[in-house]
Amino acid sequence: MSDAELSGAIKGWFCACAVASAVLMMFAIDDCVKAQFGICKTLVTALFCFSVTFISVFIVTPVPSAICLWLAHFLDLRRQPLSYLCFGTGLGYAFAFFFKAPPAFAWQLTVAGLAAGTAYWLVVQRERMLAD
Repeated sequence: MSDAELSGAIKGWFCACAVASAVLMMFAIDDCVKAQFGICKTLVTALFCFSVTFISVFIVTPVPSAICLWLAHFLDLRRQPLSYLCFGTGLGYAFAFFFKAPPAFAWQLTVAGLAAGTAYWLVVQRERMLAD
């Protein structure tokens, strides 16, 4: 893996962490709206949820993400968007399984993983286009 590919992979992983956190924050906002919180309490909850989930995702995902990226590189799946969507969805579901998340939260983690895989692929494709 060249320096440019490694840089793109790190940027993609960082953006995927942010997107996964944003998706989980949107679910928290939905829960706040359903509970009829005020706008101030909803905003504070959303910012707190984003910061906690971003730090958690940032700490927990580097090794599993690196394994998935190495596997995609080894199997030459780097240009296949479906592989990154599947890897992201699989990681989200795996975290829900390993951390024994309740079913209502497990599908949210799976959706966040799908969004993260999509974001990773989009960032890496952009980096490849800029490098060419």
